[in-house]
Amino acid sequence: MENNHKDDKEKLMWHLLPLSLIKPVVEVFNFGYRKYQKEGSWATLEGGYKRYYSAFFRHLEAHESGEFTDKESNLPHVAHCAWNALAMMYFAIKERNS
Repeated sequence: MENNHKDDKEKLMWHLLPLSLIKPVVEVFNFGYRKYQKEGSWATLEGGYKRYYSAFFRHLEAHESGEFTDKESNLPHVAHCAWNALAMMYFAIKERNS
């Protein structure tokens, strides 16, 4: 008898991640690329963790103050927060592994 059982319980369930929430974060990433015209420059930013930390809270404060959209990018402040959190995670992992 053939076993058709596939055990996925320990695997990441990527289908649970709603792409509609990820798209605005990718749009922020693209906005930054267009603004600075250098691919990957975000990852080499001097003092990166602290700078993205500050940017995270500037966007969070703007959102909490009732401003939904960033005036420069025309994208949601919370999407900027998510992008900055990812950049912070990058620098935290890089620091830990060095």
